Amino acid sequence: MNKKIHNKFNSIMMRLFSYKEIVTEMMLYLVGENWVKLIDFDSLKEVSKDFTSPEELDDFQSDMLWSVKLKNSNKKFYIYIHVEFQSTPHRLMPFRFLNYQYLIYDRIINQIKERKNTDLLPFIFPILFYHGKNKWNFETDISKLIEIPFDKAKNYIPKFNFFKIMINEKTYEELSKHESVLANNFACNNVKSKEDFINSILRVSRLLYDLIPKEHKLNLSKDLAKYLSFISNDRIPTSKIIDILNIYEEDKMTIAEILDKERIEGRVEGKIEGKIEGKIETAKKMLKEKVDIAFISKITDLSIEKINELQQEMENKN
Repeated sequence: MNKKIHNKFNSIMMRLFSYKEIVTEMMLYLVGENWVKLIDFDSLKEVSKDFTSPEELDDFQSDMLWSVKLKNSNKKFYIYIHVEFQSTPHRLMPFRFLNYQYLIYDRIINQIKERKNTDLLPFIFPILFYHGKNKWNFETDISKLIEIPFDKAKNYIPKFNFFKIMINEKTYEELSKHESVLANNFACNNVKSKEDFINSILRVSRLLYDLIPKEHKLNLSKDLAKYLSFISNDRIPTSKIIDILNIYEEDKMTIAEILDKERIEGRVEGKIEGKIEGKIETAKKMLKEKVDIAFISKITDLSIEKINELQQEMENKN
């Protein structure tokens, strides 16, 4: 993955993990350990931006840090997500993680001036979210990477591990069985035909409608569409995927009903073409009235680039 593509994908993934609903689904369905049921997910709060040093934040550009409380408790701990997009695994990742955790603890210590000497530092749950193509064959346990010259040396080496989510090791069946926007979004990686790909997006559409609060649906659908377009190697434009993601909410139909009614690809293609033409006409009318381009984009779901293109075409005709 070259640097430009890497940065684009990094940006898409960071946007996805900026939604508390997505972080919640990750913990419930991709982490899935029993203790996760103890978490009060309503208390989730992104805290990366609470740290005050812009220079230090550069170290965390591929990471997310959330605070959360346990049910029936005021005690909070941190979920630290390191989003790894390397095409190859990194043997020394445990040391990198340990350094990140030190930096987080250092910030916590420096920011909480009233901490008592007897207070314990909060727990940090470290997650490696690996999206590379190659299998991760390296250790997650840091102690396995340090030579032990004599038996007693075990007492003096660091003990540290991290949780890994290996998307490339999960099958379509494993991911699509969950009632989860995130899991089904990643399941789209493993479909082979365009028809199956669109069918999978329709399932995401239904879950978006059922599970995501209305105020987040519009922006999340755009971010999901960017991811899905990216993994299709841009063969399916983001704008088309946004339209597919909106089908379920508009028609109030189940995927089975859509598939039974008529062949999926023809239905989607025809519906999308009609919808896009309507949006373009609406955008042109708003441009004639000198409406702000950003507002037009919000109303029509057309990209700002597309609206600028329409404006240029209209100016050229005049």
